[in-house]
Amino acid sequence: MKKNIIFLVLLLTSCIYSKKQEDGFYHYSYCTAISGEESEYHLLKKTSINENDTINLTIKIVDKRSQEYFNFPAFIEYSDSNKKVNMMTKSDSITRLELLPNIYSLKVSCIGYNDLHIDKLLLEKDNHTEILVEMGEANGFADYNIKSKWKLTKLQLKCRIKKLER
Repeated sequence: MKKNIIFLVLLLTSCIYSKKQEDGFYHYSYCTAISGEESEYHLLKKTSINENDTINLTIKIVDKRSQEYFNFPAFIEYSDSNKKVNMMTKSDSITRLELLPNIYSLKVSCIGYNDLHIDKLLLEKDNHTEILVEMGEANGFADYNIKSKWKLTKLQLKCRIKKLER
């Protein structure tokens, strides 16, 4: 079993190249495992006079690397001691909720990203709370296709891939 896993890892991180193609270029395909990033959040509380018993909670979701808002929905789950709510965000990734003062747990998830969990989020009366969620990419595989006029070594391919990743 251990030998099979090592072989699979070597196979997935190997460089495959072919002879010069009809177009005059060498075509390389390089597949490698990439490690993901943790998702993080930043909490901002603003004092606001609110005649109602509810609290305004704004959740903004961005890609951790690019800092751009998602242009696709994400999944939000929040709960307190009384109830659990599941919902999808709109395509602009900004969600506004009106909640009662309490301690909440919050989970934000999206395909291709690591989940974010906040176990004890205290929401107090007369506060407007804003959470900026930076979603980190999940672990996965990257497949690079490179064309070259010259035959490349594995080291030369890795150097070109590093430049592509920047």
